[in-house]
Amino acid sequence: MFTSNVGLNGLLLMNPQGQQLNNRKMAGISLSAINSVQAGFFGNSLSTGADPQLLADKLVELYGISSEEDARQLLEYLLERGSRQVFSALSDDNVDLDPYEEELKFEYQCNLEQVIPKLKESGYIADEDNIMEGNILAWDMGRLVTLVRCYYDCQIIDEGNSWKIIEHALRLCQAEYKDWREFSSAYIIGRAVSMGQCSMLTSVAETVQHLLEDELSPWTLFPLQTQDQ
Repeated sequence: MFTSNVGLNGLLLMNPQGQQLNNRKMAGISLSAINSVQAGFFGNSLSTGADPQLLADKLVELYGISSEEDARQLLEYLLERGSRQVFSALSDDNVDLDPYEEELKFEYQCNLEQVIPKLKESGYIADEDNIMEGNILAWDMGRLVTLVRCYYDCQIIDEGNSWKIIEHALRLCQAEYKDWREFSSAYIIGRAVSMGQCSMLTSVAETVQHLLEDELSPWTLFPLQTQDQ
């Protein structure tokens, strides 16, 4: 997404100088673990570890974010609607969409037709109807936590508000998914539908497998349903 570093076991980079976070904060940060692997971000601190100026440039390039108001609006959108709003409209014509989302709906439908064979081959869906039974909240929250961390590094948002938003995202995901396996499946489907052939499904699936199975992975050490501080 932003950078490319070598991290833990070749995948996830850990911040050697980061303060020790409690279990719940680690679970919240770990909502962004897939993105962190792809971008070379730290997986154990609020800071991504990336150069703030590089992050600021990428925020403008990828999202058109050049002010605190732009940043706030994108966070609000991801929390309240996000890609899941458009995704739900693929199977329900009564879902309310704005003009921009109406355009995305057509794009998502085209992407869906492209990626269904790969998703079936990888075992993420059993058939075409199965894909519409889930909720891609994980895709929105993974991006949201990644953005919050970038905003923090760019001094767009302070530490206290960063953790409040991450906690909100964690609560939403805990209400929707029982564990990281369910979360990751929803993330992959959301990414595939949103990005189509550009979603790098093979690479992301390998990242997910590592996060689910490696004994040092934050997903192994900090379950999604972590409640204690």
